[in-house]
Amino acid sequence: MKKVNSGLVYLGLKIDSRHTRREILKSRIVYIINFFWLNGDVLGAIICFINAVINLKSFEKATYIAPCFVFSTFANSRAYTLVHYNTEINSIINTLLYLEDRENKKPKSKERKDIIHRGLCFLNIVISGTKVLNIVLVMTFFVSPLVLVVVKYFKTNEWKLLLPFLITYPFDPYDIRYWPFVYIHQIWSEIIVVLSTCCTDILLYIFCTFISIQFRLLQYEIRNIFKNQCRNREEFHDVFIELVKWHQKLICVSKTLDIVYTKSTLLNFLVSSIIICLTGFNFMVFEDKMLACTFFVFLSSNLLQIFFLCYFGDMLMRSSEEVSSAIYNSEWYSKGRGIGKNFHIVHARSQKPCKLTAFRYADVNLRAFTSILSTAWSYFALLKTLYK
Repeated sequence: MKKVNSGLVYLGLKIDSRHTRREILKSRIVYIINFFWLNGDVLGAIICFINAVINLKSFEKATYIAPCFVFSTFANSRAYTLVHYNTEINSIINTLLYLEDRENKKPKSKERKDIIHRGLCFLNIVISGTKVLNIVLVMTFFVSPLVLVVVKYFKTNEWKLLLPFLITYPFDPYDIRYWPFVYIHQIWSEIIVVLSTCCTDILLYIFCTFISIQFRLLQYEIRNIFKNQCRNREEFHDVFIELVKWHQKLICVSKTLDIVYTKSTLLNFLVSSIIICLTGFNFMVFEDKMLACTFFVFLSSNLLQIFFLCYFGDMLMRSSEEVSSAIYNSEWYSKGRGIGKNFHIVHARSQKPCKLTAFRYADVNLRAFTSILSTAWSYFALLKTLYK
């Protein structure tokens, strides 16, 4: 959470339920400034795209602009998610902190440590990799226009100023008086987009990982409930009730997580195929190696973003489904009819998995990822045919 908040503080979206009203007001002012800063460029990019289509200009120019403002629109929805669902997000955090604190008070065992270590180790690798890739993405768009300016100067012996993105302004952005400020403006807009997407995605990865860890710890408890030597039936009943309450908390927090992310996830699914198609097309057709390299990094970033979203959604779903297997593999059949009935109820409920959805349009899992790639490939084949 500290890693996420270190990025969100620059967007005015820092998550902390202990904020005073004054701190919240300051944070929202920063968010509003960034919102208008970014969307001024988005509007300019849309106007530039419309002009390119209407005037039948370069096909590559239209495909260069489109993925940038589409991805920026998606970043807007991700940032708004943190503003609109701030209460729900803090509720998820408090619930997971309570469950983690509860786990820390239990007797330690090798199995418990392995469950926690495996989940956190993979999470840290993904967070580090995501941060590195997004830094490379920002630096690529920052450096490539400057390199192209220098290369063209040595070829033609004249300065032709370039910008990272094709955006229409009410003035000439290539005028040397305005060019440095416009360049910095566009790069900060890109940083806003990258931080909005990266930080909200990492927050989702954290939530999915910790909920999955709790489901696996619950499975461990269920499998070993009969191995613990309970003194009497009442003591066993109390232990069983605690496990049921634990399961209910995890179901509730999973539903809250779905409420927070479901709408922006639907938008993510809708735009991902378009972005992957367009960036892949740009990588294939641009003769300039620097521009091709830029869009290759952009393509890699988008592919990993949608893959990890689907992967962590799939991980959450599988870990909740496996509770039913843990119940089935316990020794419920040897402890009397009443206990068997109670276990049957929990078993029936756990067969309905907790999951993330794209506004109930589709489940977020690895199958959805393959569907997105399939759709993107269809769009790409059509676009390539039209280009030829």
